[in-house]
Parts: sequence; C-alpha cells; structure tokens
Amino acid sequence: MKSTFCSTATLALMILFSCNSLTKRNTDLEKATAFGDPYNDSTVLFISVDSLQRILPLTAPLTGVFTGKVSAICQSRGCWIKLENPGGQDIFVDTDESFTMPSSIVGKTVRVNGYAFMDTTDVETLRHFAEDEGKSKEEISKITIPAIEVSIKTTGVKIR
Repeated sequence: MKSTFCSTATLALMILFSCNSLTKRNTDLEKATAFGDPYNDSTVLFISVDSLQRILPLTAPLTGVFTGKVSAICQSRGCWIKLENPGGQDIFVDTDESFTMPSSIVGKTVRVNGYAFMDTTDVETLRHFAEDEGKSKEEISKITIPAIEVSIKTTGVKIR
C-alpha cells in the first residue's frame, strides 16, 4: 500500500514539474535558442543555403542541417521562416506548425535540421504567405504565377 502511494506521489510530482518546465519554456520564447525537436549538430555536415540552390536539383530530397540568415517569419504564428539566399530566391522553411519561433529571429543566423526538396507553390498559397508576412494588398495582388523553389521541412531550428 505504501509503495503504491509513493509511486503515485512520485508520478504526480514528475507531471507537475514537467508541465511547469514546458510552460516556462513556452512563455520565454523570446529568450530561447532552440525550437522544435532537439538534434545533435556537432557531428553533421552543414549545408549553406547558397550552395543548396546548386546541389538540390541533382540530389532531391536532401537531408541535413542547413545554415542561413532569417529574412522573414510568419507574423501571425511564427510557424515558418525564410532564409536569405544570396544566389537567388529566399528559401522557405516549414515547421508543419509543430512549433513556433519568435519574430525577433529575423536577421539572425540559424541551423535548420530537416530535408530540402524542390517544391511548386500555387498562387493561393503564395498569397497566403505574403499576407502572413504583412505585405500590402497591392503587393499580394501582383502574385499571379506559381513558384518553383527550394523548400525545407524542418523538425528543429537552432539560433547561432
């Protein structure tokens, strides 16, 4: 009987502390340096965004950790980012809405764990993303053709 009580009490304390740490981490989003699933980036090959544009058409999809500077972020939910691409169009990084990031990471260099692939984005979705970025109705109305671009699906992002 005593053993059952101790096990139940221990389980209740573990749940309490787990929930408390999750709440603290989520409310302290602006100070966080990692988002999504943790990953070990000390043993991987990093692929820069500008080289990704040249490599990907030959090896799609490509799994790895990609590095780049954040150029834009979803303003309403922080569920996607764009990485600057000096050699072309910025690269869209999607979290599948499994985690969010603060808007303060724009301009910061990040490491993105996931896979890159060539993607076609329809006009309606491009307009939705432009709206998420806070673009004007005039800018949004100028989007009239689908985009074929490099995209990344990510499970984790670290700020460097």
